[in-house]
Amino acid sequence: MRKILILLAFTALSASVAQAKFHLTPKSHPFTKAILKHVISNAANKSTGVPSRLVAKSTFTYFNSAYKPFDSGRLSYGGMRGEYDAFMDDWNYDLQTKYDYTGTYTPAGRITKTYNGANQIQTILTESYNGSTWENNERASITYSGSDVSGLLDETWNGTAWENSYKTSFVYDANHNPLVVTEEAWVSNAWAIVYRTTNTYNAGNNLLTSTEEEDKGTGLDLSYRTTNTYTANKLTSELEEVWNGSGWDNEFRYTSTYNSSSGDLTEYLTEQWNGSAWENDSKQLSTFDANHNQLTNVFMSWNGTAFENEFRNVMTYNGWNQELTRAIESWNGSAFAPKNSDPLVRNYYEMFNNDVKKTTVQNASLKTYPVPAGNELNIEMSFKQPAVFGVTISDMTGKILAAWTEQPAAQYRKTINAANLLSGSYILRVSAGAEQLQQKLNIVK
Repeated sequence: MRKILILLAFTALSASVAQAKFHLTPKSHPFTKAILKHVISNAANKSTGVPSRLVAKSTFTYFNSAYKPFDSGRLSYGGMRGEYDAFMDDWNYDLQTKYDYTGTYTPAGRITKTYNGANQIQTILTESYNGSTWENNERASITYSGSDVSGLLDETWNGTAWENSYKTSFVYDANHNPLVVTEEAWVSNAWAIVYRTTNTYNAGNNLLTSTEEEDKGTGLDLSYRTTNTYTANKLTSELEEVWNGSGWDNEFRYTSTYNSSSGDLTEYLTEQWNGSAWENDSKQLSTFDANHNQLTNVFMSWNGTAFENEFRNVMTYNGWNQELTRAIESWNGSAFAPKNSDPLVRNYYEMFNNDVKKTTVQNASLKTYPVPAGNELNIEMSFKQPAVFGVTISDMTGKILAAWTEQPAAQYRKTINAANLLSGSYILRVSAGAEQLQQKLNIVK
């Protein structure tokens, strides 16, 4: 489980260091963290203006020489939505349903989002499945001032009604940079300020300092401070300090190194203050492809005399530079290889019409055989106007079992292995720009 969390934390590494990170205590609300991260979309998430959206995600864990299912999730969208929201660091889906795998996939939780007339997220509802029905857990309501998030209210379900839990308010400068972020908790039927973050910026709107105050029982006291240094608008150094009651003490220092030609972040060094000097703590090394997609991210720890490999992330991408797979491989002393509990995440996408001016025309044909199919299924398609297209196979409940993206072709033929599909009916969908085709499949074993 630890490595699964590390995998998720590292997903946005190359993006988060593109500009300064906010230091938030572990108690800070996750929705507040999402808003404050100001994540610049990395190559894996570049889907703005791209007609390809995430529809499913599956996690597997390595066990006894093979990857075993762990959990999965399916996303559905309404209207013309389908964009990746780099600000919220999430997709603008309407519903995400999560499944746990215990021999079969069973519902575990779901997230429902609603939107206002400007297509801004208005509410986020999280629910859990108790085996027979969905139960409320948490609800966040977001307010805006123009394009800026002005407030966030979080409520928890007590079994019969919603109760106040947390709220956050934001004050911005003229350039839409958050200057003051105030976090409050509902205590004894009243709101009490528990955290406050105050930020400063340079002329390039880069975060210079972030100072955090925390209520430790006697009102707001200074807690953490982050000071950032830039070179040509690239974040090169971050200094984290902790308040000792009368002054600031060094705690961590982060140094970023970039490729001089591509500008990609290739090294991220973490040092810890020992009371008199900086000591190495850990280091991350990254490689990228020509499209600035992060291919590998190696995590190394300091053993006192040298850096030692611990594990690495390995990523693959589709033709839209969207992340398809992300796997963790552990260092076995001589090479990187998956070991028990190492996770693998697979992302599945579909093509969709993200331009309301487009109209659906019959520009493609679809044929599958044999009918019924057994362990192999042949797919044939022809296009009058070749275009990138996506293919998904789902069961009759809508759960996606397979998905992939293909490059432009006038004629297409593919034989897929259907050995893992049980006897029954399935839906094959093809999305090519504005063209949407689907066909029912019958599998008999």
